[in-house]
Amino acid sequence: HRDLKPSNVLVTAAGEPKLLDFGIAKALDATSGGETQTIVLTPDFASPEQARGEQATTAADIYGLGGVLSFLLTGQPPNKARGSLQPHLQGDLKNILLKALHEEPNRRYRSAREFAEDIERFLEQRPVRATPDSLAYRAGRFVRRHTWACAAAAIAAIAIAGGTGFSLYEAHRAEQRFTEVRTLANRFVFDFEASIRDTPGTLEARRMVASTAREYLAKLAADAGRDPNLDRELAESYYRLSRVEISAGESAAAIEHLRKSIELHKAVHADCCGAPADRERYIRALCDLSRYLYDARGREESLKLSSQALDAARTWSSASPGEPAAESALILALSGSGAISTAAGQAAEARKNLEEAVERSARLYARDPRNDDLGFERATAGYRLATLLNSVGETEAALEQERSAKNVLDGLLERQPENIRRRNLRIYMLDYIGDFERVLARKDPSLRESIFETYREAYRLGRINAEQNPGDKDALAAAEFSSTRLASHLIREERLAEALPVLRQSLDAVAKLVRADPSNRRNRYLFANDAHLEGNSLTHARRWTEAAAALDRAEKYVVAALAQWPDDLELLRVRANILIDQSATQRNLGRPEAARGRCLEAMKLTSTLIARTKDFKRPVGDLEALRTEAKLLGVPDLTAVSH
Repeated sequence: HRDLKPSNVLVTAAGEPKLLDFGIAKALDATSGGETQTIVLTPDFASPEQARGEQATTAADIYGLGGVLSFLLTGQPPNKARGSLQPHLQGDLKNILLKALHEEPNRRYRSAREFAEDIERFLEQRPVRATPDSLAYRAGRFVRRHTWACAAAAIAAIAIAGGTGFSLYEAHRAEQRFTEVRTLANRFVFDFEASIRDTPGTLEARRMVASTAREYLAKLAADAGRDPNLDRELAESYYRLSRVEISAGESAAAIEHLRKSIELHKAVHADCCGAPADRERYIRALCDLSRYLYDARGREESLKLSSQALDAARTWSSASPGEPAAESALILALSGSGAISTAAGQAAEARKNLEEAVERSARLYARDPRNDDLGFERATAGYRLATLLNSVGETEAALEQERSAKNVLDGLLERQPENIRRRNLRIYMLDYIGDFERVLARKDPSLRESIFETYREAYRLGRINAEQNPGDKDALAAAEFSSTRLASHLIREERLAEALPVLRQSLDAVAKLVRADPSNRRNRYLFANDAHLEGNSLTHARRWTEAAAALDRAEKYVVAALAQWPDDLELLRVRANILIDQSATQRNLGRPEAARGRCLEAMKLTSTLIARTKDFKRPVGDLEALRTEAKLLGVPDLTAVSH
């Protein structure tokens, strides 16, 4: 090349170095009639022999490489840098540089490859040729640790010598970015957010974490794909960020960042191999995205992602039997798949997966009873299986399963009584225990005494949790659920004066959820359901005019939601229940034709629901009430045909 210097080395946006002006130092002087060599060089970077006008060889290029490395490390050309090498350039790195810049050409490295190999030895903490050998030196090399700055310098030299890699600028930039994301992830998102995630009253602090994390990650993401370690850190950061966002009711942002996390996990091959922590987090991200999408948009993509998570977990568990992270991931995927299948009306598939999740988690938790995460998964899987068993008519088995899961959860709460997630799950469990007891009380009236106690305890815990965690979506949802359950029972028991205030509290809670996250399907369902209950309570009170107005409002809410999610089973059930109550209301207002129209609509919709959920025993809230309306109004019972 004959003229190696920093200005002749350019680096592409992809980090690839390019050497310019090859052969510029050798030219044909046509005017002299012969071939002569024109001296074209840069004095600060020219080798001593070039400066003397002697023939340039590859040894001059070795000197030029050393000169570029010297400039990158010290900011000065080699002649000026020799007397002031910085402290971090002592030892092996200094010896490598001095060998490349030796006054005598035959004392330099014999080739660029030999130069690069010595730097590789330095990076691997092996003895380098440029340093005189000794036993003490070899032992010191074995235990000595090199710094990032030295590594970056070495990478730059290899890049120039071998034609690959990053320039020192790119290496320093990658180091800086890598440090930023690690600091953000470990100290801010990971350590800080994890320490307060389940602590009451920390929502605003977690929102601050989310806001700051988004700002940093937006900058760091520009370097994604260049460094697997950086991609891995970003994948984890985006996953942690999504958990803060969903708790804060920011489901759209959470979905976006989960998608990014999954993409980055795939980039570092966490979908098939890699570190156990990465593989487990990848499966968790799939499960979370499946659940959030079901709440936000519907079931198709949700079911697909749930299946992907389960396939990945089974493959890993089969290939690595006994690996704790693989077992944990499989339990999570089984439980998540069961929940999504239940919501989609696929009872047989849901039951199979939930029973396996309960069996696996119970067995592992028995071996490791201090593992709180495993205990929570055991309690969650048991709760999900119990609700499914009740929906297919096995209420006694459901109650037994729910109580078993509650015992596990109570043990976890004893160790950490303020944990938000555990308290929320306990609220749902208590409410479902009340539901199961209410069904069984038809045969065993002695259970009636405990039903109110169970619902009231869930309601009390829900109110406390919501008050201690203002704005927290999950706490609000649990409070709404417990309020609705208590109000519904009060309505059934004809205690309407008590039911309406509780129901209004529930409506207030769910209205906050809708305002915080209007695109969330689950929130819209809860609002429509509560609005229907208000109308339902008024029909029980025989306040027909008020009931008609309330039911009309509820119908508008659910129709608007169904326009966005037309196949959602929960919304369709609410629509059917509204139609049943509208039929009774219109009939009692002396409007038989309107009543008959509503009853027929309810029959058609209920028939569809029965066909779609053939394994479920309760396709709508009160099938007998619908059949009674049909008899009074002369409407054919289409539900019998469906069965």
